[in-house]
Amino acid sequence: MTKLAETYFRLGVRLEESDRGEFQSFLNDRARAYAGELFGQHPEIVVYIADGSLRSWIIIAGAMYVGIGQYGSFRSGVDYVVRDARTFSERVFEDV
Repeated sequence: MTKLAETYFRLGVRLEESDRGEFQSFLNDRARAYAGELFGQHPEIVVYIADGSLRSWIIIAGAMYVGIGQYGSFRSGVDYVVRDARTFSERVFEDV
């Protein structure tokens, strides 16, 4: 497995434990939908929520050769994987 994308954000709000769990579940569901669409596979998704101010990391890991191979040449494949990782982050930010 290779890290295909990682998104980090920090919000100046505090959530109760139960709300953090719901927010983490929401982020996991959205990340799974976006990653499947963008990277053409079902990658591993890890969502971390930190205490205090709301800080969250979403890490997408999958098979790099699948991501690169679906675009044709190696060079253009790498360019598209980078673009898709940025698109993934933008979509998550819009949802949050």
